[in-house]
Amino acid sequence: MKKIFLLLLFVTVAAGQAFAQRTITGTVTDATSGEPVVGVNVSAKGTTVGTVTDLDGKYSLGVPKSANAVVFSFVGYKTQTIALDGASNILDVAREEDVLNLDNVVVTAVGVTRKKKALGYSVHAQFLLITSSA
Repeated sequence: MKKIFLLLLFVTVAAGQAFAQRTITGTVTDATSGEPVVGVNVSAKGTTVGTVTDLDGKYSLGVPKSANAVVFSFVGYKTQTIALDGASNILDVAREEDVLNLDNVVVTAVGVTRKKKALGYSVHAQFLLITSSA
């Protein structure tokens, strides 16, 4: 009975070490305004482990011990890779906006696609916000 108990204890400890991970938490904010950024993809580099920030820009990610960096990505912001140090489990990030280049975009109609050469004219699109007052 004593041998079975020791074997079971050894297997439990070994399994715990094999699946060891740490939980990284933090807040993702905009670098210029300081506002929280919702929906940022947060993942452990080199793994399939990931999560998304909530409405307050907060996240919690269970990172395997083998991961050495966390990647933050979101449309309109630069992708950011931050190395994990062994000391802290709190990682707050301020995201910098990325410049979107829309020089080669051609808008024709919903569901209709054309090559730029087939249009025969130059298209310059400006996006306007139209509001109506009731």
